Amino acid sequence: MVKRLGSFLIYCILFIIALLLFAPKENLYYLVEEKLAPVGIEITNEDVHEHLFSLELQSADVSFQGIQSAHIGSIKIQPYLLYNTIVCQDIKLAQMAKNFVPLRVDNLHISYTPLKPRSIDADAQGAFGQAHIVLDLKTMHIRVIVDPSKVMKTEYGRTLRMMKKTQNGEYIYDATL
Repeated sequence: MVKRLGSFLIYCILFIIALLLFAPKENLYYLVEEKLAPVGIEITNEDVHEHLFSLELQSADVSFQGIQSAHIGSIKIQPYLLYNTIVCQDIKLAQMAKNFVPLRVDNLHISYTPLKPRSIDADAQGAFGQAHIVLDLKTMHIRVIVDPSKVMKTEYGRTLRMMKKTQNGEYIYDATL
């Protein structure tokens, strides 16, 4: 009985590893890109490189509803079934945002797990400071908690005034998409 259970677990683990290795990650990426199009999000000019356990995009331009919104230096997608991550680095926002926030975002780490299917978590760092973002997929409620940098506090005070300030100096933005 114990031998059978051990063999079953080993076969399951090998199956999961084979699934991760041989999954068509590039095709899955293009499927996701196709699903984002009706929402108005387009990713263009990217160089796609498939690795054993991940997919990497270099030099991607992101448009929202036809408006050029950002240029991302690199995006690394790691689909591990139970814990999926997307790491974006060297993000430059479009010039139209310069009146609201600094245009440089150093890195953005997005994570999703089927164990918490209702939410997507993200952490970002950049010239604005640090931010933690939670998106509730059922209600489409987004909460952004910003720990602003000195640049953000001095040059972008109007943006911070649109957020609720907490006692510990963080700013919270809540909205429903």
